[in-house]
Amino acid sequence: MQRRFKLGDGLLTKMDLEMLQRDEFSTVGAFATAFEKMARKVPGLVEEEQCATFLGHFRNWEASALTKKAAPGKKLTWAAIKEGVLEGELDHVDIFQMPQARKKRKALDASTSDGRDFKRMVEDAVAQLDVEKEARAARKAMAAPQTQGKAKKAVEQEEEEEEEEELEPQKLTKAQRKAKNLA
Repeated sequence: MQRRFKLGDGLLTKMDLEMLQRDEFSTVGAFATAFEKMARKVPGLVEEEQCATFLGHFRNWEASALTKKAAPGKKLTWAAIKEGVLEGELDHVDIFQMPQARKKRKALDASTSDGRDFKRMVEDAVAQLDVEKEARAARKAMAAPQTQGKAKKAVEQEEEEEEEEELEPQKLTKAQRKAKNLA
């Protein structure tokens, strides 16, 4: 009897396994572990399908390196693939490819920012705040002091304090703080 999917039951499909990106992991071992955990959540997945899906993430020569421990002409098992992963031949290839993956991520981050330069945005915001502070200081200096009662002075002081509280700089996002620190 096949189990039906329910919202929030944590089950996955074979498509989810195929969408897993190998580039997101630093080593083949880490990728194999994550893949194995996800494969357990796919109902009705045969071991041969699991192996084929896993090897589909690799090039031909990489897949043959992972399966060379398996006996030729026999059924491919997850244990044989796991043994090939533990041997670690492909880890040095991944270490070589890590800088390339980092460059891809940086390019992706740059393209998702829609051409906005966060460093320039932060500098513009700071400059705008400085201009506003100078304008308020100039207005206060131009105003002639008037004689007033104590109650009115207290009310005006409270209003000035409220204005000063509004002048506090906005909280910067993590990306904006990084851009500011890099400047």
